[in-house]
Amino acid sequence: MAKGKALQGKNAGGLQESIANVRTVAWKLLKSTGKAGWITATTCLVILVPLIIEMDREQQMVEFENQQLGALTGGSSGAKMVLQLYRNIVRTHRNVLPPPLRAMGDTYARDEFRRHWKPQTTKNQWQAFVQEWQRYLSMLQGHADLPEQSGDIPDNVLDSLNEEQKAQLARLKEEAVKAREAILSERPSEG
Repeated sequence: MAKGKALQGKNAGGLQESIANVRTVAWKLLKSTGKAGWITATTCLVILVPLIIEMDREQQMVEFENQQLGALTGGSSGAKMVLQLYRNIVRTHRNVLPPPLRAMGDTYARDEFRRHWKPQTTKNQWQAFVQEWQRYLSMLQGHADLPEQSGDIPDNVLDSLNEEQKAQLARLKEEAVKAREAILSERPSEG
């Protein structure tokens, strides 16, 4: 019996040692998992939350722009027509223009369409805006019936521009000249 108690004491000591080892391993695992969990959670907060906020903001902006577009163009059919015009312009840029001009053209078109969705744009201004963009699209697609094939802006149109529009036109001309120089400098020299 003394021998049995001695074995039992030995087993109890081994059991306590095993429990201590399990506890130590569990604590280390919890600590390392906790660190990994903390890293994962903070990474998600830092990366995903701003992304979700930005996506929500963009969705709200799209809804607001669609409402304004509908109000300016006289309903949803006008809004669809204008959005289709914008998509056609960007698609034609992709198919016709070289990359530097495409980037400049896409940015300019996006900014112009957004700028005209403001409430102070009148229906007449909106209709003239759409008409000019349709003419531009026809020119890009190669079937424009424009009297001014050179692309020069008629004097009466230049005279009707306000100072902000004239400054924007000057910036556009400057960017076009830079893009032309960049394209010409990329071509291999003939000789």
